[in-house]
Amino acid sequence: MQINKVAFIGKGGVGLLYGSMIAQALGNDAVEYVMDDARFERHAGDALTVNGKPCALKSVRASEATPVDLVILTVKTTGLDVALKTLESVVGPDTLIASLCNGITSEQKIAERFGWEHTVLGICQGMDAVFLNGELTYTNAGEIRFDAAAGTDPATVIAIDELYTRCGIAHTVEHDIAHRMWAKLMLNDGINQTCMAYGGTYGALRSRAPSSSAVLSPPCARRLQSPMPRASSSPRQT
Repeated sequence: MQINKVAFIGKGGVGLLYGSMIAQALGNDAVEYVMDDARFERHAGDALTVNGKPCALKSVRASEATPVDLVILTVKTTGLDVALKTLESVVGPDTLIASLCNGITSEQKIAERFGWEHTVLGICQGMDAVFLNGELTYTNAGEIRFDAAAGTDPATVIAIDELYTRCGIAHTVEHDIAHRMWAKLMLNDGINQTCMAYGGTYGALRSRAPSSSAVLSPPCARRLQSPMPRASSSPRQT
């Protein structure tokens, strides 16, 4: 099948980044952002921009949405349960599903409700997108890595691969997607834990700076630039 209509669940940085790229290639009518009715009412008046340009992509109430060719989840993990309910309005018998949520469990939860046949495993990485006060700015769109799960129809992967290629979205059909997902999770957790241990903040990490250590709060940056004492080795367990 050819994917011509894409719904995003999640209208934040990642959703706007990739949604705007798909719309640029296929037209604004090819993309919509579906949200539960209460969220729609709260955000109906939001004025969003992508790299300084007004975002003309439409939002749709879940109660008025209809099935699409592909739905992509781009919500925070804490919003996944609500997103799964919203998914019901846009998933039909032939709808393909991709998740770009952080972590390694969202696809399993999706498949428990909608099945594995049309669901792929995936992550996004490498983008420098910053979404703040309704303004999305980025220079590097990063890339998407994805592939089939054990029960995924191979045609699902082919169709999503073709869409990303058609829309100029950098991507790779990963030969070991589970390993890639775990690697990203451990990297994210490692960076977060290190920054918290040395006094960093998420706000500091979001600020633009020429190096990874420079974006940390001063105590954290100084400590990371100084030699770290080595922990004493313990006997190897057998």
